[in-house]
Amino acid sequence: MFGFSISYVNQYALYRASEIADFKPEEVSPLCSAANIHLPIFISHGIEDKHIKYKYGKANFDNLASTNKTLFPVEGAVHHNVWQVGGEAYFEQVHNFLYSLYK
Repeated sequence: MFGFSISYVNQYALYRASEIADFKPEEVSPLCSAANIHLPIFISHGIEDKHIKYKYGKANFDNLASTNKTLFPVEGAVHHNVWQVGGEAYFEQVHNFLYSLYK
């Protein structure tokens, strides 16, 4: 969020979150959790995302158990501006996905 990372601050934040939410960080994996998702899902990811690299988003998408899933990568988008950079094409994809749920 600040444009730089301070390892010990990140580690402490994760430690405190795990205490508050009563979980073990080493047992929590988005990649593993994705394998338990069977519901329809739409994921859009900025190709230029520096917080969560696209390759990790793609790996999570590939590991989803759902057979009704859509991945919409947005060239030039970062972590927080996918809908802005994606513009009309993004909204069309979202609309098409939502519409597919009611067919």
